[in-house]
Amino acid sequence: MLRYLRRVDDLTTGKLRWGILTNGARWRLYYQGARSVSEQFFEVDLPAILDLPGHNDGLFALDDAERRHCLKLFALAFRREGFLPGAADERTYHQRAIEEGRYYEERVAANLSELVFGQVFPELARAIAAAAPEAPLTEVREAALILLYRLLFILYAEDRDLLPVRDTRYDDYALRDRVRGDVGSRKDRGDVFSEHAARYWSAVDDLCRAVDRGDATIGLPPYNGGLFDRARVPLLDRIRLGDRVMADVIDALSFEQDEAGRRRYINYRDLGVRQLGSIYERLLEHELVPDGDAVAVRPNIFVRKGSGSYYTPDDMVGLIVEETIGLLVQARTDRFMEEAGRVPGAGNDRERAIARLAQHDPAEAILALKVCDPAMGSGHFLVTLVDYLADRVIGAMAEAEAAVQGYVSPLAGRIQAIRERIVANAEERNWAIDRDRLDDRHIVRRMVLKRCVHGVDKNPMAVELAKVALWLHTFTVGVPLSFLDHHLRCGNSLFGAWTRSGIDKATAYGGRLFLHVSVR
Repeated sequence: MLRYLRRVDDLTTGKLRWGILTNGARWRLYYQGARSVSEQFFEVDLPAILDLPGHNDGLFALDDAERRHCLKLFALAFRREGFLPGAADERTYHQRAIEEGRYYEERVAANLSELVFGQVFPELARAIAAAAPEAPLTEVREAALILLYRLLFILYAEDRDLLPVRDTRYDDYALRDRVRGDVGSRKDRGDVFSEHAARYWSAVDDLCRAVDRGDATIGLPPYNGGLFDRARVPLLDRIRLGDRVMADVIDALSFEQDEAGRRRYINYRDLGVRQLGSIYERLLEHELVPDGDAVAVRPNIFVRKGSGSYYTPDDMVGLIVEETIGLLVQARTDRFMEEAGRVPGAGNDRERAIARLAQHDPAEAILALKVCDPAMGSGHFLVTLVDYLADRVIGAMAEAEAAVQGYVSPLAGRIQAIRERIVANAEERNWAIDRDRLDDRHIVRRMVLKRCVHGVDKNPMAVELAKVALWLHTFTVGVPLSFLDHHLRCGNSLFGAWTRSGIDKATAYGGRLFLHVSVR
């Protein structure tokens, strides 16, 4: 499908950008203009919607109205008229749907940002400062940031089924159902929450410990990482925040009010992980200052300017990737095609030539690339890079096998071996597992992340958020957050020294080629 879309997009100069893929039961609609063509498709599982025996595995409980709604969506998305311009609007149904979806994502993201800046972060900071009045404001600020992003991580992971929310063993831990549901219903009734009881704090803390260390009794592997490292922020272990504060924070991050004043559930499935980074980079502009007996959050534009922390627009990131990495990818594909053109038409020589082709396999060659962002911030560029390379690896496998009859990419065997190892580990450790997340595209994204992606930033929090964003974006069951510790590092990639002093110091050591002391 990726190969078809890329070719048809070129042949029609962008007039045809859609593809339908189906096995009769599942129907997928692909779009060549997606950020990740292999990952961002619209899928309908007809037997599950129709509640046919053996097809829903207990995961769907649709009533008749919901079933009719899903069937209407299927008809709208896949009917012929959906691909044609409207009479009063030159845009097709799909173009309008994409634009509406982007508008919705931007609106929800903007609302979430305003809630974080206007309510959630200040409230957390004030509550933590009140609970630990002896703590320096720098520690209070870091603790508030860590707690905020632990909550955002859990909300993202639960709404995207990256935590075992469909496993009944997880029910006692689920922030989405257990805490958010209780808070939401009590808020709707106008209940008053205790300043002293800390039930919600305990529930969140227990869940954070489970995410960090794992808990086989609820099917949860250990996803230990800096964000959940209790030793890194000991202040959060010394305090307990009351139900009123936690209820306000959880409710603000869970529900938004529309123009009519109705409360609507925020589904984090609709938000990209890039939003985690954009919120953080805006938070860099804010600092904590004393305000009588409490603390206040104050903008400080010089903090962000001094650190050079600026958010790069999606279009610019995509252009940079295409004009740099794209050339390297194309060179590796061209090399394979040159070798493929030398394969004889028949005989033993053909079999030997096909076997030698594996040395030039384009998918393997792409995975051999090493790409480093020397000022990665919270990982915006690297998230786009993963999407881009994963699409190109999957497309290269298809291109190679289509170019030479009988050729099979050696990457196919490696993908299958990784899948079998993950399944075996999950069964051995009693982890909940969604086999749909073990198809080729998910395994390839994991391989891209493990082999190709590197980054450096001098801000430790930004490094942890980059790890979180990439982990959420390329989720594989059982792979810990520390999976990226050796690829994404905290450090200053800029080096400077005065020329004269550097020369003098080098000369003092005899000007040797392998000078092993700093010249600064």
